[in-house]
Amino acid sequence: MPKALVETMDKLVELHEGLYGIASRKTQSLIYSKRDELQQLVKKEQAFLLEISELNQQRQKQAASLVPVKPGAGVPTLQEIIDETECELMKKELELLKTRLTEAVMKLSEQNNLNRELTHQSLQLVSTMLNSMLPKQTPFNYSNPQHNHNSALPVTSLFDSKT
Repeated sequence: MPKALVETMDKLVELHEGLYGIASRKTQSLIYSKRDELQQLVKKEQAFLLEISELNQQRQKQAASLVPVKPGAGVPTLQEIIDETECELMKKELELLKTRLTEAVMKLSEQNNLNRELTHQSLQLVSTMLNSMLPKQTPFNYSNPQHNHNSALPVTSLFDSKT
């Protein structure tokens, strides 16, 4: 059964590396404002994420079948599985997959942070451009713009209350 876990982990690593490739292409699409390409990449990214989610569920089932689950504990971690595995070759293979997956997730996280920053900067630029193109709103009132509001002239009403 550990062999099935190794295969699943290998697929997870490949999918995360593929997701990193998509994230890198998304960066280029953001930089060069390729909206159509960006939309296609987002669709591909969603398909990858769905497949990763399904494989992760499969990995959890496989992990639970390898290591006895303790009451109150969740799914065994990969390190717990490595510690419980008796075969040294299998341990080394799982350690290598753990390292590769960790590296792939870290690279992906950094790339996604860069994409988030680029998107934020793009939105700031658009907002600034819109604000500069929109006319400044002047207050609407019924007074004469030539009239000085601080004049010392007495204010007279159209309706004289003394009458």
